Amino acid sequence: MKRIINVILLIVIVSMIKIGVKAETFYEDNYLDNVYLTYKSNTVYKPQHMRYIRRSSDNKPVYCLTPSKLLYYDENYNINNNYNISASKLKRVSEIAYFGYGYKNHTSDKWYAITQYMIWKEMDSNHISFTDGYEGRDILRFNDEENEINNLISNYHMELFLSDMKIKYYESHMVYSTAFKNFNVSSELEITRNSEDSEVFIVKGSKKGDYKVNLTHKDGDYPTKTSIYTASRGQDIIVRGSIDRPTYSFNVNVSLGVLVLHKIPSDYIEDIPVTGTEYEIYDMNDNLVSNAILGEDGYSYTELKYGDYYVIETKNPKGYQLDSSKHYITVDDEYVYLDQLEDKTEVDFNLHKKLDNGLDESNITFDIYKNDTKIDSLTTNELGSINSKLTYGKYTLKQMNTTKYYDTLDDISFTVDKDDPISLELTNHLIDSKLTINKLDSETKEYIINPTTFKIKDMINDKYIGDFSTLNGTITLDIKAGLYRLYEINEPYGYKRGNYIDFEVLDSNPVILDVYNEKIKEKTLELMKDKTDITIPNISKVEEKEIPIKEEIKTIYPKTSHIKESIVGIFLYIELKLGMYLYAKHKEK
Repeated sequence: MKRIINVILLIVIVSMIKIGVKAETFYEDNYLDNVYLTYKSNTVYKPQHMRYIRRSSDNKPVYCLTPSKLLYYDENYNINNNYNISASKLKRVSEIAYFGYGYKNHTSDKWYAITQYMIWKEMDSNHISFTDGYEGRDILRFNDEENEINNLISNYHMELFLSDMKIKYYESHMVYSTAFKNFNVSSELEITRNSEDSEVFIVKGSKKGDYKVNLTHKDGDYPTKTSIYTASRGQDIIVRGSIDRPTYSFNVNVSLGVLVLHKIPSDYIEDIPVTGTEYEIYDMNDNLVSNAILGEDGYSYTELKYGDYYVIETKNPKGYQLDSSKHYITVDDEYVYLDQLEDKTEVDFNLHKKLDNGLDESNITFDIYKNDTKIDSLTTNELGSINSKLTYGKYTLKQMNTTKYYDTLDDISFTVDKDDPISLELTNHLIDSKLTINKLDSETKEYIINPTTFKIKDMINDKYIGDFSTLNGTITLDIKAGLYRLYEINEPYGYKRGNYIDFEVLDSNPVILDVYNEKIKEKTLELMKDKTDITIPNISKVEEKEIPIKEEIKTIYPKTSHIKESIVGIFLYIELKLGMYLYAKHKEK
């Protein structure tokens, strides 16, 4: 039961909607004299003698959107606001209908024919052409009329390029464009034109303030809107109506004379904001007439009557010195500029550079950057000092060189925002590195497992660095950058003692020393074993003068051929004795 009631309500609602919508019918009227056209598609061949289509309610000429269909007089049409057509195509056919038949002097039958033809060509991509008769041959016709409609549409959309303007109070300004004849002009300001079709109009600054001048195209207006009608069968219909009217505007500022104040640093480097600088403006009778404050762009704009004035700075921003002198100006034009050249506040900058051993470090250069821009290079003197001046701002200090074996400081950032001196104490340190000593057999190039004890002399500071012993033929030590000499204090058992080695640590890259020892011959080693009183002295306690000094270590590879010769001789001797023994036994028998 509830479902039946809902259906009845729906029928009633639909009926009410239909009652509120006025249906229209359309009919074909008189033929156009000697105007023929043919439409061809894959399925339709439609020659016709062209004739008017009119709306029954007011006999107004209308146009067909679907050339492949017929018109049914008894069909009821309704306006379709959701017609399946793109916005650009709807705009195009609406403009053809507007500028076609009925526009100004487009009143003869040929204008209706060419308007209908152009709409069909826009809506349907199939073959459409004027012919020389019913089912006749295709001909070119009404080309000039078609071009005229296209030109009207193009000119209708011709863009105006208008600029905002500033004019003095009661000043008049002329504006010109060939397109102005097609536009109506309106504004709250006084606008004068010689005629409605004039290409020139004059804007008068009749009152102070900001205003708009509006331009609206004369074409495009119509008592009713462009409409599209559809029915369940038959042709779709478009009725000529209003179209979107191009509108433009530009702003007009009507003002008095303008005093433009601008603060300029005396060094012409605008790296410190001048925002907030305050001024007082006086007339020549010492009457305060206005105040001014510089904005974020460093400018202020003050409207003044024409006349003579002087300006005094009353408040300066951080980083500038206050200028209390009088600056005289005359306002005699739309804009009068006053650039004030002022000195920045300078702050003492002191830097002291030393090494980690406490010595002053001279000839060290620092590049100074302000707001990411390099402004200077400064070098320490013989006392390791730099003394200079800096203005307010953010700075970065970059160390550009260093003493050999010492690190370079990371970039140092600081800000000068008050008058107190800036003092920096900077220290460079010896670079940390690693030293690896590999103890190798000079012949086999293999690691010598027996431990070797070394000591290292710092050649720059003339001091020794501990005793170190290898483990399984190698040792790795922490070491500072510098120049060193490596001494072998206790050589590995079975090997000759090696010469000292000079080496240099330049940076943090690890240094690897391969130290080779020559193996002692076996007979010598046996003799050493037989001596019960032989001891290995603690060479680490030997004075440096007892250590042989040589220019550099030279790797000597031991000869082993004599060992091989001895072994062969022994075998030959045994074989000789054995032969003699066997021969003697043979004789006895």
